[in-house]
Amino acid sequence: MAATSPEPIHALQIPEILELIARYVPLFYSLDDDDRDTMDPSHLYSCILVSHQWHQCFLPHLYHYYDDRVMGSMAMPIFILRKHAHLIRRYICLAEVQTLLDLQPKSLLGLHTNTTLAGWRPAMDHLLLKCGHQLRELTLSGTGFSEELKDDRLQALMHLPYLEELRLMRWRISTEALRGILNGCSANLSILSLGTISGFNEHAFGPWTGTSYSKEQEQEPQHWPWLSKLRVLQMTLDFIQSPASIHLPRICPALETVRLIVDQDDDFDLTVLSRTLREHCPKLDSIMYTESYSMRNEYGFFPQSTIYAALFKDSTRKLRSATLSLPEGMDDEMLEALLSQAATLEAIELRCARSCSMGMSDIIKILASCARLKSVVLLEANCPSRDLDQLLTQPWACQNLQTLKIDGLGDGKGLEDGTVRVRLLEHMRKSGLGHVRDVSRTMDAH
Repeated sequence: MAATSPEPIHALQIPEILELIARYVPLFYSLDDDDRDTMDPSHLYSCILVSHQWHQCFLPHLYHYYDDRVMGSMAMPIFILRKHAHLIRRYICLAEVQTLLDLQPKSLLGLHTNTTLAGWRPAMDHLLLKCGHQLRELTLSGTGFSEELKDDRLQALMHLPYLEELRLMRWRISTEALRGILNGCSANLSILSLGTISGFNEHAFGPWTGTSYSKEQEQEPQHWPWLSKLRVLQMTLDFIQSPASIHLPRICPALETVRLIVDQDDDFDLTVLSRTLREHCPKLDSIMYTESYSMRNEYGFFPQSTIYAALFKDSTRKLRSATLSLPEGMDDEMLEALLSQAATLEAIELRCARSCSMGMSDIIKILASCARLKSVVLLEANCPSRDLDQLLTQPWACQNLQTLKIDGLGDGKGLEDGTVRVRLLEHMRKSGLGHVRDVSRTMDAH
């Protein structure tokens, strides 16, 4: 009897290939590059309806992220959700808490929730306490500086041994409580965000060099945490945040990135922050400054120009990435600060905050001095198109440039966006920069 040849298998029936496809099916969408919070499971949901095999391969990816604002709108029966609750790894609970309490996913790795939600009750704090030992990511928002973190909620936050990312917003946390929280997750914590947090003092972060400093404190390091794996620190410096926040980098020897959202400096000495970063964070190479807008600072808050520039000049000697806004265009102090980092600077993002001109001559100095630049983003540059000729007068030093974005180039003379790109590309080819992958489409020439 002749042997029959096996029936050929289509590539889209091979589980390993389907798994790769599932990883690249878009789950989030946004209108700009920075917003990754909008979830759209419709593509994955369509995939699980193709066949039984596709259902099995794509289902874990559909439930990996559960955003109750989105999944709730799909009106799935609760028995279906319970059946697949073991697949949920990251739960965004910002609409209602009852579903989370009903499901109680046993393999949860990430949780983002807000205690102001209707229906929040002690059961949620017990759930935090129950699953805390396995969490890798936690975002917990409170009602404001008047609400203290305590009881079961505090106990849960003090027992997160495998936590890698912690974001706390709008809480009052005592020094001892914050020290306990950081001690509990210090072994693996790599990202920490403290936004509008009050109640703690400088002794949460080790020896203090002020009037209350003592040798005894220096000899007892076991009383304060050492965040040896923390790479990213984000802080909101506003009228609620504890002034002691600027001392937090003392306990972050591996810190690489600092992100600051600043509303005022009455209580925050940014000069001290720069010195602390320089002395205690030898690996720091990225600084992001975002001005906060409020009734008090309707045009955004910026410190004195010399202090502002010193943040980028004195905090580290090897700055690789700088993101900042310019309140009055590029001044001499900030230009000097950025040029002082020319030997290491690889990415720079500048934005004019108050409808002033960025100053093309200063941008040329940066392009001509920073040989290692790979990404240049200029937002709301407000430069007339005639300055483009000035930009193209000399070769740029950044031979490794890969991304160039300029927003706000135009003077009402009808210079077309395509013309801007063609002229820039021509100049880059002459300068040996023909490998640039991204010349932004956001160049405006009105």
